[in-house]
Amino acid sequence: MLTRRKLILFTTIFSVARMEQVHGKDPASIRDGMVDRARYYLKTTDWAPTEAVGEVEKRYYCNVFVADVASDVGGRTWDLISGSFGRLNQHDPLAADWENPRFRISGWEVAFDASKLGHGMSASDVFEFRQPGDVISGGGHMGIMSDDRSSESRLVFSASAETGKVELNDWSFRLPNTDSFRSAAEYSRSAAEKASRFTVRRFVGV
Repeated sequence: MLTRRKLILFTTIFSVARMEQVHGKDPASIRDGMVDRARYYLKTTDWAPTEAVGEVEKRYYCNVFVADVASDVGGRTWDLISGSFGRLNQHDPLAADWENPRFRISGWEVAFDASKLGHGMSASDVFEFRQPGDVISGGGHMGIMSDDRSSESRLVFSASAETGKVELNDWSFRLPNTDSFRSAAEYSRSAAEKASRFTVRRFVGV
């Protein structure tokens, strides 16, 4: 399994191999694989954040979890991004990159972002854009849409910002408390706006 601890050289070689594998693969099968592989990692803690040391800020690895899952199933089709030391500290797209609809991630199209929120749309309308295997990102966090239907809410796999443990919960589907609004219409607008803060990307192939 690839993790942030692997050498950059090995990561680059592995990425090239995955790029060769993904050509000719059905994008739908890769999206299904994203769900299955994320479920395989459920409750593992390999993506624990690192504590701040001196001027080095605390680092979170929810994006690396998504990258590792994508790599395992042939969906890691993007180029590494050069860091502050150029190629010496290249990294996968950050959560903010996945959230930014203008940031291009090869092989992954933007299925929904806040600009697509139309007049009269409800939170349920927004949630319908999300499909199993999609990457959901917003508010500095990100995860993989599941196919789980065992909860009243829909569920997402993500690596916890506290422990790094892979969780399956309703993060990104949580809506405001209805008691905070004077009317149903006001609540509906607010709920739709909150739901639209999350960008949805879908693997379509390269």
